[in-house]
Amino acid sequence: IMRRDDKILASEALVAHEYFDKRFKASHYLKRFKEDKKVLRTLLKDYLKGKLPTFRDCALTVLKAGVPYEARLELLEYLFKTAYASEGICDAEMVKLREIAEFLLIKEWDLLSLEYKYEFRRRESADRQKENQRLNQLSESIMQQAYLTLGVASDATDDEVRAAYREIVKVCHPDKLTEKAGSKEWEEKVVRFRHTVEAYHMVCDTRNIS
Repeated sequence: IMRRDDKILASEALVAHEYFDKRFKASHYLKRFKEDKKVLRTLLKDYLKGKLPTFRDCALTVLKAGVPYEARLELLEYLFKTAYASEGICDAEMVKLREIAEFLLIKEWDLLSLEYKYEFRRRESADRQKENQRLNQLSESIMQQAYLTLGVASDATDDEVRAAYREIVKVCHPDKLTEKAGSKEWEEKVVRFRHTVEAYHMVCDTRNIS
């Protein structure tokens, strides 16, 4: 995010370090940054050389680890805050922020709220229509994935959605697993359970199912 506008500012780096300090109480991040200004540049060089994971890899790791939605949303907001620290958010930064939001399975209305909060102005006329179309397609794609996770069609009844959810929970709920904790089978079922819960909540929110 910091390099999307072709300039890296200390104010952006400080926001990034603030996130680590808040989440992990690791004040040594700030201390090290002040003592060694080459740290960030070294990380960026490694990233450009392909030595660090891509944001897709990172997002996949986050999802597999079962990081809760609230924490993923907080992470995205810090990325918005980082971009905003350099005199506002430019188009290139917003493109990347939206891609990251998509891979983190951030809900469209939460993404739009962040855009509004950090004063990103949508393009007018044809550009705005194109962007709205892209966001609609993104929302549809996320919902399609939610239904696939539950194993039902998008036109399934509410009762069918509930039934599918209950069946998966019976098999994958951590408290009901017969596999040994930490084994590959156990981890796969726990990940599926977490994804199922999130998909179910998304479908319920869209359908106003209580």
